[in-house]
Amino acid sequence: MKEIRIDPGLEVYCDFCSEDYTNSDQPGGVIFSSYAICPQCYAEKKESIDKYKRVHRPCVGMSFANLVRAYRMGDFHYKQAKNKKPPTK
Repeated sequence: MKEIRIDPGLEVYCDFCSEDYTNSDQPGGVIFSSYAICPQCYAEKKESIDKYKRVHRPCVGMSFANLVRAYRMGDFHYKQAKNKKPPTK
C-alpha cells in the first residue's frame, strides 16, 4: 500500500460549500465526522446534523478557521491506499 502525504497548510475551506475561510475571523461552524462545516452551512443543516450520534466539535471561543486548524492538531498526514479493492459481500 502506497501512502500519500498531503499538507493542507493553513488553508481552510468548508467541506459542504467550499467557501474559503482561511483569513476569516468569523466564529461558528462545527467539525462533524471529520468534515469542516462552516457557520452558514451549519446554521442551515443544524437540525439534520444534530440528529446523528456522531461526536462533533462545535466552535466555541474561536474562529471557524482556527477550529479547523486546532482539529488538525498538526497531523496533516492522510493515507490513501492505491489500487485498494472494495470489500466483498
